[in-house]
Amino acid sequence: MPLSRTTDRVLRIMLDGDLTRVRAEKIADTLGISCTTLRRRLRDDHTSYQFLLDRARQYRCEALLRKRWLPGRYLAEELGYLEVNSFYRAFRRWTGLNYSAYKESTAPRRSTARRYPAPAKGWRSTMVSLRSAPVEMMSMGTPTTASMRAM
Repeated sequence: MPLSRTTDRVLRIMLDGDLTRVRAEKIADTLGISCTTLRRRLRDDHTSYQFLLDRARQYRCEALLRKRWLPGRYLAEELGYLEVNSFYRAFRRWTGLNYSAYKESTAPRRSTARRYPAPAKGWRSTMVSLRSAPVEMMSMGTPTTASMRAM
């Protein structure tokens, strides 16, 4: 059964808009109808504002995580959750996994093989402080952080 024009427009507004600021009253105002009429039309489509908002948040979350991994508190704020724990509960409802388990399950598998040769004899004498490590590492010919990411 296709969605009514009202439900389709509500979804478009949610998906294109700022989820931190989207409210039923603003959407109803944008559509030129009252909140009561909005609720009634959504009910006629066997849905609700909260259900559509949850689906829009889920879609946006998946889209953001496909680009790169982000901290949960950043996603919670981006998706309009007032509490980070509310985001974590919603995420578990969407995926069946908690956020950290999902991260582990989607992380690329790391090889157990070494990415660079073992240090030569006397390696302790070449240890440098953490502040100068990148400069020293480049001059010693060992992989830098950037080159290790590219591997």
